[in-house]
Amino acid sequence: MAGKIIADTLEHSTAGSVTTDYVVNGSAKVWVNFDATSSNSVRDSLNTSSITDSGSGVFQVVVTNAMANNSYSYNGFAGNYCYVTSSTSYSPTTTQFNHYAVKYNTTTYTDASGHYSQAWGDLA
Repeated sequence: MAGKIIADTLEHSTAGSVTTDYVVNGSAKVWVNFDATSSNSVRDSLNTSSITDSGSGVFQVVVTNAMANNSYSYNGFAGNYCYVTSSTSYSPTTTQFNHYAVKYNTTTYTDASGHYSQAWGDLA
């Protein structure tokens, strides 16, 4: 049997309450935790169908359920003294965004054992 819960506010007995709009609009719609040092194995994810490896430190996060448009916000980070950046020549689509891991104090793309990407916005 399928059911439905309809609520405008969530309330906790000691922590107060929050509107459901805050929960829906403030939650990541996509996230992934993957290891780039061993065949891009995905450790855990939400709404991520796969990771495409396009070279050392360059990955595409492929989204299972499309975003509503390509104006959503996305970011990421990586271990092993790396930071994650986006390319000025790349625009995300509704079904994928890029993840570039760069070694600190260099311009070298690098694979790390821990890569983490997230996206926020509306789903289609």
